[in-house]
Amino acid sequence: MRFSRRILLILVSIGLVASAASAQTVLYNNLSSPIDYYYPIGPIYNSFSTGSTGLVLSDVKLNLEFLDGAPTGFSVGLYADSSATPGTLIQSLGSMSDSAISGNGAVYDFPVSPGVSLAANTRYWIGLTTSNGSNTGWATTDSTSGTGVLGAWTCFDYVLTSATTRPTAKPRGFPVGCFQNTAGSFIMEVTATAPAAATAPALSFSGMLVLTLLLAASAALFLRRSSPVQS
Repeated sequence: MRFSRRILLILVSIGLVASAASAQTVLYNNLSSPIDYYYPIGPIYNSFSTGSTGLVLSDVKLNLEFLDGAPTGFSVGLYADSSATPGTLIQSLGSMSDSAISGNGAVYDFPVSPGVSLAANTRYWIGLTTSNGSNTGWATTDSTSGTGVLGAWTCFDYVLTSATTRPTAKPRGFPVGCFQNTAGSFIMEVTATAPAAATAPALSFSGMLVLTLLLAASAALFLRRSSPVQS
């Protein structure tokens, strides 16, 4: 009986670990906010912050639209913070051709695999950059609702080098430069997982089933061998 309880505790623990590994934490989300304008990629950035615990960046979603002109391309990256402005590139999260972006505007997913470790109580930036003049725009909103929006910062046409050319189109009511999101921001969603998700083995359903059957068989064999022999 004692051994059977131990097996049950092992199975419960495995289930809890698997559940914790897949749990998602939303750090920033205003995907449901009304769209005000699609601002040309130039580079442009939107920040988000972590809470009291470290996490692993797992996914980024962006509301994008192809504007006009010849299609080129752009890159999405995770950047460090430097006094409420974008700092150094931590990791590229992907790149896309303008031709893959709808002209009607839609949400595009950029899964982060493997995940990137995020420190606790730290600001980070999602940046969209282009080396050849992308004609894709990132949606802005004048709403401040949504998870993690207030307290975040936005950079419209943040000039990193003197060679950067500012787009002629400006979003209505938005200044050029970096400012705190008290009057709107870019539209995105940033999710993360617990640090254990990056190190704990991820078991599929079939893997869990096989492990359960093996443990059950081991328990049955142990109980059979430990049972008193009847004379």
